[in-house]
Amino acid sequence: MGQKSACISLCLSKPRSSIMIQMRSMRIALRHFLYKINEVETDKCPCGEGSQTSRHVLLQCQTYGALRKRLFDQLHRAIGPFELSNYDSIVSNPLATRYVAKFMHQTGLLV
Repeated sequence: MGQKSACISLCLSKPRSSIMIQMRSMRIALRHFLYKINEVETDKCPCGEGSQTSRHVLLQCQTYGALRKRLFDQLHRAIGPFELSNYDSIVSNPLATRYVAKFMHQTGLLV
């Protein structure tokens, strides 16, 4: 297990750690992945703006715009300025993981 994965496992509760590992691997129970394994008929996000991936939900989906703004405000206060448009840097930053996992949980998409 790499250092970043170890920190994700040690610094978060098991459910939130699981969310972050799934987000980093892009194998998370959102339509994009569920479509790949023939569990849903389409990978499209209900917002109509693209495939429902964790990247889309975290950075683009208008449905979660207010929740995302709160997340980015929290990240800015906790971590300081860093590139909030780079998915990989956000989900790989050990200081951001608890906020990102909480955001994804709050969307209600992972039931």
